Amino acid sequence: FVLLSIGSALAQPGFLYSVDSRSFTVLSPGHAAIGTNDVGQIVGSTPTNGSLPTHGFVREANGSVTLLDFPNAYYTSLSAINNAGHIVGNQCGGPAPLACTAFLKAGSTFTPFGYPGATYTYANGINNAGHIVGAYRTEVVVGPNTVQDFDHALFIEGNAAVPFDFPGAHS
Repeated sequence: FVLLSIGSALAQPGFLYSVDSRSFTVLSPGHAAIGTNDVGQIVGSTPTNGSLPTHGFVREANGSVTLLDFPNAYYTSLSAINNAGHIVGNQCGGPAPLACTAFLKAGSTFTPFGYPGATYTYANGINNAGHIVGAYRTEVVVGPNTVQDFDHALFIEGNAAVPFDFPGAHS
């Protein structure tokens, strides 16, 4: 399967393209399909009435769709799902400024995580071995009253978080 999102996620429907059957399935308007697994489940996000708050969703192979939110979060986006049904995503909760972290959902348990010293941690993928990939953001003072954000790649295996940057990238 190849996931495609064309145009603004708020105005346009998402699509699922099956390489095997060479066919498209149109998702409801506003749904952004972000990840899929070999079982045919799709995860992503959808706004409520075209705006925030945003909810995560899981679309099963039979076409049923279930909203799935991180507990008490204002914003939830599901990024990836492996064949065991473990889901990674990102969430923000509480009043401004929002506290935003990545999370892993295994079974009924949500486990948030953030890289130490980061202003935001993203979870973008999970494989069938349970390894998570993503990024974390840091702020660097670059001048008087000027702060610049830098993102760094992140690999998580078990409880070990391994940061890395592309050689020559700004950090």
